[in-house]
Amino acid sequence: MSEHLRNSPLGPTLFVFDNFETVRRPLDLFQWIDTNIRLPNKAVITTRVREFKADYPIEVLGMEKGEAETLVEQTTVSLGITPMISTEQRDLIIEEANGHPYVIKIMLGEIANAQKFSRPKHLVARKGNILDALFERTYANLSPIASRVFLTLSGWRSLVPQLAIEAILLHYGGEGADPEAGIDQLVRMSLIERTSADDGSDFLGIPLTAALFGKRKLRVSPIRTVIENDIRFLQDIGATESSGLKEGIRPRVETFFRKNARKISEGDTSLEDIRPVLQFLAGGHPPAWLLLAEIEQEVAGLIDIGNAAECVRRYLETQPPAAHAQAAWRRLVSLYSRIGDVIGGCSAFLNAAEITSPHIEEISIMANWLNNSPELLSDMGVIERRALFKPLATLMEEHFDYASATDLSRLAWLHLHSGDELRASEAAEAGLSRDPNNVHCQRLVSKLSKVS
Repeated sequence: MSEHLRNSPLGPTLFVFDNFETVRRPLDLFQWIDTNIRLPNKAVITTRVREFKADYPIEVLGMEKGEAETLVEQTTVSLGITPMISTEQRDLIIEEANGHPYVIKIMLGEIANAQKFSRPKHLVARKGNILDALFERTYANLSPIASRVFLTLSGWRSLVPQLAIEAILLHYGGEGADPEAGIDQLVRMSLIERTSADDGSDFLGIPLTAALFGKRKLRVSPIRTVIENDIRFLQDIGATESSGLKEGIRPRVETFFRKNARKISEGDTSLEDIRPVLQFLAGGHPPAWLLLAEIEQEVAGLIDIGNAAECVRRYLETQPPAAHAQAAWRRLVSLYSRIGDVIGGCSAFLNAAEITSPHIEEISIMANWLNNSPELLSDMGVIERRALFKPLATLMEEHFDYASATDLSRLAWLHLHSGDELRASEAAEAGLSRDPNNVHCQRLVSKLSKVS
């Protein structure tokens, strides 16, 4: 900036300091501005407080009557309380709020929360204190869960996925917690704002004026340490600006899972402790089930992939797009193969094949795995084996014309284990016709000729 001012031929500069009451030491900053910004440069300061004497003060009054009436109409419609507000009552609210839009919205929020109209009380004579007085009254009527959400958002001051707020409060809020009801109460009373991202997920933010009030309450709150723990949780989600809403919730969830995976690997937390939160987030954002599956797999290794497989199945239950579903089914095949679960692996393979037909090489490998599973052959009768072997054989038959001799030998074994000796013999003979020296087909033809 200094380089620009040295070289710019633009002349005087206008410095704008918006929401001046939010700086740490406003009086010191004001004195610095008054001392160092000289004519022809100028400074514009916007603030709710009146400790500073301006050369050209401009008092920003409330909305004009028509503007206020429009705001009341729009807000009552969004809150579903239009029948409760008559013309006389509307004018009373506007007069009491002195045309202040935020005060109007909070008053209407109180009516929506109580589900009945009550005459607005005379808050204070000085307009400068009207918001604080109204905040005090509104805050006193919050439910415990709504109060906790409000203080948490006041302490973080960033857009937050609603799903993240619900996850942390359900995990740490104890039995009977209903975060959604608390959030709805805060939205109705205009203490927080709910915005939808491009992907349809909801984000929560808090207006600056409400946040300043909330930070004062947080400093003296008896549950301050609990709230600070909530805020540390949200810091793992990451900050979100309004411009980031187009990306939706996906990058926020991925960031949270990545940070917690690192904490688990470094021993800073345990999967058992954080698993309920991760599961709740995945329930609201299905692709996160796959992220949780990676964490479960990394922690368990080859000892127990049951939780990882369950996460992938939970993702598939959400009916994702075909291409994503096929990748998930294939992932299940890989998980089952690591522990030798041939039944689970074959079932997942067949489900993936319903989306896109696999190559003959892949089918042949699966057939070989199935044919060489002695526990299936010893523990299952022919009828049970047929239910498992026949679908894979049918899939393999689709590639009969260009299958190799070895592929056909494996197809023959599938038919044989299903109880269809005739088709097994035909497949083995076809294999020999393509490669008379194929030992697999030779042995199978010999075996079947002895049986016949």
